[in-house]
Amino acid sequence: MLPRPPDAPSPSAPPLSAPGPAFLTADALAAALPACRDPAGWAGPLRAACGRWGIATPRRVAAFLGQVGHESGDLNRLQESLNYTPAALRQLWPVRVPAWLADRIGRTAAHPADQAAIAEAVYGGRMGNARSGDGWRFRGCGLIQLTGRDNHGACAAAFGLEAEAVPDWLLTRDGAAQAAAWWWHSRGLDALADGGDVDAISRRVNGGDNGLADRRDRTARALAALEARAAASLAVPA
Repeated sequence: MLPRPPDAPSPSAPPLSAPGPAFLTADALAAALPACRDPAGWAGPLRAACGRWGIATPRRVAAFLGQVGHESGDLNRLQESLNYTPAALRQLWPVRVPAWLADRIGRTAAHPADQAAIAEAVYGGRMGNARSGDGWRFRGCGLIQLTGRDNHGACAAAFGLEAEAVPDWLLTRDGAAQAAAWWWHSRGLDALADGGDVDAISRRVNGGDNGLADRRDRTARALAALEARAAASLAVPA
């Protein structure tokens, strides 16, 4: 999930231009995110998004992939799962989901999780979710797990869409890649990537230290793969 609403004006999407960083190939993506089920299908949308939003160096792309890889399970999951047990709900949201509610809506041997009810309990009434059903409709989606009506509305404004259309758009590869690159750019994360500050980037994305070790490992692996591919493309045959 991406819990924090926009805290800065959201830039409008620049026109699509060059195809993006040439070193972001399917082979490099497979090496960077080895559990990705379709690197060939993702390479093009990611190159286009990175090119559009200025994520253009191996260090920047590696930091970007390290975060979206963690958030999306190696690009394999574009919508947040709320299939939690009562114990997990109590641990994650002890105030929003008291024990009696966790037992009723969490996953047990007797019944599946009521994921729509969980979304309303944990996301309803915040992040711009003012209407009934907003918590479920605007649960985490896309590569960066954009969450809440406010974030979806800012994304809609940047790309000339209606907020209600954004969740479905984020389930497409082009939409997921473009929205993640837009969010990255709108938060100025390239500057942190240039300095190699993976921890600061992770806290901007997640709001805490959740999955920090995994994000570091993913970024390092992606950087090695992308630098190797960039170096190979510059090699001159003897």
